[in-house]
Amino acid sequence: MWICEYWAETAAHILLNCQFTRAIWTAVAYLFNSPLLHPSSWMDISSVKAWWSERTSYASALGKPRAKATTSLILLTLWAVWKERNRRIFQHKLLRPSGVCALIKEGATLWIHAGISSSRTPISEIFGRNCI
Repeated sequence: MWICEYWAETAAHILLNCQFTRAIWTAVAYLFNSPLLHPSSWMDISSVKAWWSERTSYASALGKPRAKATTSLILLTLWAVWKERNRRIFQHKLLRPSGVCALIKEGATLWIHAGISSSRTPISEIFGRNCI
């Protein structure tokens, strides 16, 4: 059982291009009020490396605290998608995009409470208190 049964399993497809994954990115963009993470804003999705370079370049223009928070959120989302891929393959279980988003929100909450944000401005203040 794969993330998507329609395409070859490449890193770019699993993490960025798959309909399932794009639904997750769309929800995360809205949940955290971060248009930079919405798939409609992505120009280069030919590879994860190209996409990462583009996203981090745009994030740097947001100022250091928001750029760090955005980068953390990107990493958390990529990790959650990869874990869902592995859950499907190795445990034969699956979550809907909303379930994966709930895990991302939970992870972000834990990072905030653990003080993972190295900036002086908490992630919750950067993205809005309603998201966490």
